[in-house]
Amino acid sequence: MKRGLVAIPIKKLVTADWNYKADSEFMMNALVENLRRNGQIINVITRELGRGRHEVVNGNHRLEALRKIGVEQVVCFNLGKVSKEEAIRLAIETNETNFEPSMPKLAGIVIEAVEKTEFDMSANTLPYSEEEVHRFREMQRVDWNQKPEKPRKKTGEADSSGKVKEPKDRTKAGPMFTCPHCGHEFDE
Repeated sequence: MKRGLVAIPIKKLVTADWNYKADSEFMMNALVENLRRNGQIINVITRELGRGRHEVVNGNHRLEALRKIGVEQVVCFNLGKVSKEEAIRLAIETNETNFEPSMPKLAGIVIEAVEKTEFDMSANTLPYSEEEVHRFREMQRVDWNQKPEKPRKKTGEADSSGKVKEPKDRTKAGPMFTCPHCGHEFDE
């Protein structure tokens, strides 16, 4: 089979026994509902094993979710006949080169999606619980550009001689910020 996008019968796909992604019942339920609602938007990456079988290099959880909703054909990017080591390298590169979200921006777009569209939280298609969405709402009330009026020094505890030791959890010598909702203190 040629390298590239193909539709492969789901019965010919096998999960990788070396898949390192953790399982989560909550995330699986969200993924199943997401695929039910939106269909397969993101392809699965496979490699040829022979006799028409393909191992999933990236998308093992998607494959499981697609099976749960009864899909018969899966859109895949077939790598062709590559070694297990090459497949593992590619899985790591495609899975782990995702950028971390900016939490304030993520909070804003989640709230926008939930409140300004006909989004139904009970559809369970988001990977966030209702409590997490509530925390996102709270994050929107924080002015993340705030600066303390003057630098504060976090004091340490006194040792047996009465000498105050500096706390060891500081990463910078600048001002400390306090979240007005949870009280967590953090550096700039």
